[in-house]
Amino acid sequence: MVNSYLETNDSSVKTQWIVFTDKGENIDPELISRLGSSLLIAKTDHQEWPFPTLLRYQFLLTVADQVRGRIVMHLDADMLFVDELKLSDIEKSLGAKGVAVISHPGYYRPSGLKKLKFYMKNYKYLARDFKTQALFGGLGTWERSKLSRAFVPRSLRKNYVCGGAWLGKNSEILNLCKILSARINEDLDQNIVAVFHDESHLNWYQANNNFSLLSPELCFDPSYPQLSALTPKILAVDKNVETLWVR
Repeated sequence: MVNSYLETNDSSVKTQWIVFTDKGENIDPELISRLGSSLLIAKTDHQEWPFPTLLRYQFLLTVADQVRGRIVMHLDADMLFVDELKLSDIEKSLGAKGVAVISHPGYYRPSGLKKLKFYMKNYKYLARDFKTQALFGGLGTWERSKLSRAFVPRSLRKNYVCGGAWLGKNSEILNLCKILSARINEDLDQNIVAVFHDESHLNWYQANNNFSLLSPELCFDPSYPQLSALTPKILAVDKNVETLWVR
């Protein structure tokens, strides 16, 4: 898991990387040397799945007093920057509430005429989406069990977001982590794990707060035809496959 408050080609902007890992000894020494004091390696204990992902909000809270940036961006380890992110654009994207989340690339759909063209070229998506909307109220793997603190009622299942990337002002992100960590612990006290773990809880928070919603350019997967008109900035890659990305 990687958290950063900015990745940019602008050398005047300072960037801090916080890496949560139970295998710190495997981090490339050259990378450690190059990043120097801008790298914080936060050791975590090995845990069985899904706890390494479910407890990510709690992990960030353990180093809250060491997070230096005014903007914090969470990124999964399988993310690759393929274009520049400008600080000015990031700040504008946060909206009035100071938090931005990213449409899940698998459930994102274009709008307007582009949406019509997409469905005309991809009939299987049209039938599948219609069925999902009718049965569950919205695209996405929403938590539908009322027993979980991640439950989202049908009327709020509008914009399903990805758990692999989210960002915001320092104080707002730490507040997000406090709230979601507490709700996850409430679930665990009842032996409940939400259907999509930390992502389910993030979608509960988004559904109830309407944070700024960004496109999957920041969590891009080239295998999805609905993303063909977007220009990727952060690419979601297979952690087990060496990736060469040429634009």
